[in-house]
Amino acid sequence: MEQNPQNNICPICQKENQCDVHAQQCWCMTFTIPKALIDNLPTEIKGKQCICNQCIVKYNNSSRKR
Repeated sequence: MEQNPQNNICPICQKENQCDVHAQQCWCMTFTIPKALIDNLPTEIKGKQCICNQCIVKYNNSSRKR
């Protein structure tokens, strides 16, 4: 992932995503991020901005209710 201040913003909710992937100890390394959620992102954002924990949980909870 590129070093960029924008990387700290979730592309879905626009809040800080708390990603620390550059330290190689980020919460996102232990989470499975649904492919369908990633597929909804614009191509230019994929692999450049992390989706935050809250948006992933919210997506997973809404998917289970369907």
